[in-house]
Amino acid sequence: MENEFKYIIQREKIKEYKGHILHKIKAIKDFGNIKRGEEGGYIEYSKNLSQYNEAWIDKDSLVYGFKTKIEDNSKIIKGAICYNSIIYGKSEVSNKIEVKSSKLYNSLISSFYKKNQIISSDIDNSRLSETFVDLSKIRDCFIYKCNISNSELDKIKPRNKSIQNITNTSIKDFPIAKHGNF
Repeated sequence: MENEFKYIIQREKIKEYKGHILHKIKAIKDFGNIKRGEEGGYIEYSKNLSQYNEAWIDKDSLVYGFKTKIEDNSKIIKGAICYNSIIYGKSEVSNKIEVKSSKLYNSLISSFYKKNQIISSDIDNSRLSETFVDLSKIRDCFIYKCNISNSELDKIKPRNKSIQNITNTSIKDFPIAKHGNF
Protein backbone atom coordinates (compact mmCIF):
# COMPACT_ATOMS: atom_id res chain seq x y z
CA MET A 1 0.00 0.00 0.00
CA GLU A 2 1.38 3.40 -1.03
CA ASN A 3 2.02 5.91 1.74
CA GLU A 4 -0.87 8.39 1.85
CA PHE A 5 1.30 11.12 3.36
CA LYS A 6 3.35 13.43 1.15
CA TYR A 7 5.55 15.06 3.79
CA ILE A 8 6.88 14.58 7.29
CA ILE A 9 7.56 17.09 10.02
CA GLN A 10 11.24 17.10 10.98
CA ARG A 11 10.94 17.59 14.74
CA GLU A 12 14.70 18.09 15.11
CA LYS A 13 14.74 21.11 12.73
CA ILE A 14 13.16 23.91 14.72
CA LYS A 15 12.75 27.65 14.17
CA GLU A 16 11.21 30.09 16.64
CA TYR A 17 9.17 32.89 15.09
CA LYS A 18 7.21 35.47 17.11
CA GLY A 19 6.95 33.09 20.06
CA HIS A 20 5.82 30.13 17.93
CA ILE A 21 7.88 26.95 17.54
CA LEU A 22 7.94 25.89 13.88
CA HIS A 23 9.23 22.66 12.35
CA LYS A 24 10.82 22.03 8.95
CA ILE A 25 8.90 19.78 6.53
CA LYS A 26 10.31 17.25 4.06
CA ALA A 27 8.62 15.54 1.09
CA ILE A 28 8.49 11.75 1.41
CA LYS A 29 7.13 11.18 -2.09
CA ASP A 30 7.04 12.92 -5.46
CA PHE A 31 4.01 15.13 -6.16
CA GLY A 32 3.57 18.04 -8.57
CA ASN A 33 7.00 19.67 -9.00
CA ILE A 34 8.17 18.47 -5.58
CA LYS A 35 10.60 15.56 -5.41
CA ARG A 36 10.95 13.02 -2.62
CA GLY A 37 13.55 14.22 -0.11
CA GLU A 38 13.05 17.93 -0.87
CA GLU A 39 12.90 20.09 2.22
CA GLY A 40 10.09 22.59 2.48
CA GLY A 41 9.47 25.49 4.82
CA TYR A 42 8.38 25.61 8.42
CA ILE A 43 4.98 24.84 9.95
CA GLU A 44 3.69 24.98 13.50
CA TYR A 45 1.03 22.25 13.32
CA SER A 46 0.58 19.26 11.01
CA LYS A 47 -2.84 20.63 10.02
CA ASN A 48 -1.17 23.78 8.63
CA LEU A 49 -0.34 21.93 5.38
CA SER A 50 -2.65 19.43 3.72
CA GLN A 51 -1.29 15.96 3.00
CA TYR A 52 -3.41 15.88 -0.17
CA ASN A 53 -3.08 17.35 -3.67
CA GLU A 54 -0.08 19.58 -4.44
CA ALA A 55 -0.17 22.19 -1.66
CA TRP A 56 3.38 23.09 -0.58
CA ILE A 57 5.45 25.51 1.47
CA ASP A 58 8.92 26.15 0.08
CA LYS A 59 12.15 26.15 2.09
CA ASP A 60 12.13 29.91 2.78
CA SER A 61 8.51 30.28 3.90
CA LEU A 62 6.74 30.07 7.27
CA VAL A 63 3.19 28.94 8.08
CA TYR A 64 1.90 29.10 11.64
CA GLY A 65 -1.15 29.64 13.82
CA PHE A 66 -3.75 27.12 14.91
CA LYS A 67 -6.29 28.29 12.30
CA THR A 68 -3.90 28.20 9.32
CA LYS A 69 -4.54 25.70 6.53
CA ILE A 70 -2.75 25.49 3.19
CA GLU A 71 -4.86 23.24 0.97
CA ASP A 72 -5.61 21.99 -2.54
CA ASN A 73 -2.88 23.14 -4.97
CA SER A 74 -1.80 26.27 -3.13
CA LYS A 75 1.84 27.31 -2.78
CA ILE A 76 3.53 29.45 -0.14
CA ILE A 77 6.90 30.38 -1.63
CA LYS A 78 9.85 32.79 -1.73
CA GLY A 79 9.84 33.79 1.92
CA ALA A 80 6.08 34.30 2.32
CA ILE A 81 4.60 34.08 5.80
CA CYS A 82 1.04 32.94 6.62
CA TYR A 83 -0.61 33.26 10.03
CA ASN A 84 -4.13 32.12 11.01
CA SER A 85 -5.21 32.03 7.36
CA ILE A 86 -6.88 29.59 4.99
CA ILE A 87 -5.20 29.44 1.58
CA TYR A 88 -6.92 27.10 -0.88
CA GLY A 89 -7.80 26.43 -4.50
CA LYS A 90 -4.84 27.24 -6.70
CA SER A 91 -3.45 30.16 -4.71
CA GLU A 92 0.14 31.35 -4.60
CA VAL A 93 1.56 33.61 -1.91
CA SER A 94 5.12 34.70 -2.64
CA ASN A 95 7.94 37.25 -2.42
CA LYS A 96 7.95 37.89 1.34
CA ILE A 97 4.25 38.75 1.55
CA GLU A 98 2.83 38.32 5.04
CA VAL A 99 -0.79 37.11 5.15
CA LYS A 100 -2.64 37.30 8.48
CA SER A 101 -6.16 36.17 9.43
CA SER A 102 -7.18 35.90 5.77
CA LYS A 103 -9.01 33.55 3.45
CA LEU A 104 -7.55 33.30 -0.07
CA TYR A 105 -9.04 31.27 -2.92
CA ASN A 106 -7.42 30.97 -6.38
CA SER A 107 -5.34 34.05 -5.61
CA LEU A 108 -1.88 35.21 -6.67
CA ILE A 109 -0.43 37.38 -3.91
CA SER A 110 3.06 38.67 -4.62
CA SER A 111 5.30 41.57 -3.65
CA PHE A 112 8.52 43.03 -4.88
CA TYR A 113 8.68 45.41 -1.92
CA LYS A 114 9.88 44.47 1.53
CA LYS A 115 7.33 42.61 3.67
CA ASN A 116 4.00 43.80 2.32
CA GLN A 117 1.10 42.54 4.42
CA ILE A 118 -2.43 41.31 3.87
CA ILE A 119 -4.37 41.38 7.13
CA SER A 120 -7.91 40.16 7.94
CA SER A 121 -8.90 39.95 4.28
CA ASP A 122 -11.21 37.62 2.39
CA ILE A 123 -9.83 37.50 -1.17
CA ASP A 124 -11.21 35.39 -4.05
CA ASN A 125 -9.95 34.91 -7.63
CA SER A 126 -7.49 37.78 -7.27
CA ARG A 127 -4.04 38.86 -8.34
CA LEU A 128 -2.38 41.30 -5.98
CA SER A 129 1.13 42.56 -6.55
CA GLU A 130 3.23 45.06 -4.60
CA THR A 131 0.20 45.63 -2.37
CA PHE A 132 -0.70 46.50 1.21
CA VAL A 133 -4.22 45.30 2.03
CA ASP A 134 -5.78 45.84 5.47
CA LEU A 135 -9.16 44.57 6.74
CA SER A 136 -10.60 44.31 3.20
CA LYS A 137 -12.83 41.99 1.20
CA ILE A 138 -11.75 41.75 -2.43
CA ARG A 139 -13.56 39.72 -5.12
CA ASP A 140 -12.67 38.90 -8.74
CA CYS A 141 -9.93 41.53 -8.88
CA PHE A 142 -6.59 42.18 -10.50
CA ILE A 143 -4.84 44.90 -8.54
CA TYR A 144 -1.33 46.21 -9.12
CA LYS A 145 0.72 48.53 -6.86
CA CYS A 146 -2.15 49.28 -4.45
CA ASN A 147 -2.48 50.55 -0.92
CA ILE A 148 -5.96 49.53 0.24
CA SER A 149 -7.16 49.93 3.82
CA ASN A 150 -10.49 49.09 5.52
CA SER A 151 -12.23 48.70 2.15
CA GLU A 152 -14.54 46.29 0.40
CA LEU A 153 -13.86 45.98 -3.33
CA ASP A 154 -15.86 43.90 -5.80
CA LYS A 155 -15.04 43.05 -9.44
CA ILE A 156 -12.53 45.80 -10.21
CA LYS A 157 -9.79 45.03 -12.72
CA PRO A 158 -7.19 47.77 -13.18
CA ARG A 159 -5.21 47.05 -16.33
CA ASN A 160 -2.14 49.21 -16.86
CA LYS A 161 -3.09 51.76 -14.22
CA SER A 162 -2.23 51.74 -10.54
CA ILE A 163 -4.68 52.37 -7.74
CA GLN A 164 -3.10 53.80 -4.64
CA ASN A 165 -4.22 54.86 -1.18
CA ILE A 166 -7.87 53.85 -1.15
CA THR A 167 -8.94 54.18 2.50
CA ASN A 168 -12.24 53.37 4.26
CA THR A 169 -14.05 52.97 0.92
CA SER A 170 -16.50 50.39 -0.42
CA ILE A 171 -16.29 49.96 -4.20
CA LYS A 172 -18.44 47.61 -6.30
CA ASP A 173 -18.17 46.85 -10.06
CA PHE A 174 -15.68 49.67 -10.56
CA PRO A 175 -14.68 50.16 -14.25
CA ILE A 176 -11.22 51.71 -13.91
CA ALA A 177 -11.07 53.02 -17.47
CA LYS A 178 -13.97 55.42 -16.83
CA HIS A 179 -12.36 56.93 -13.77
CA GLY A 180 -8.81 57.67 -14.93
CA ASN A 181 -5.62 57.38 -12.92
CA PHE A 182 -5.41 57.21 -9.15
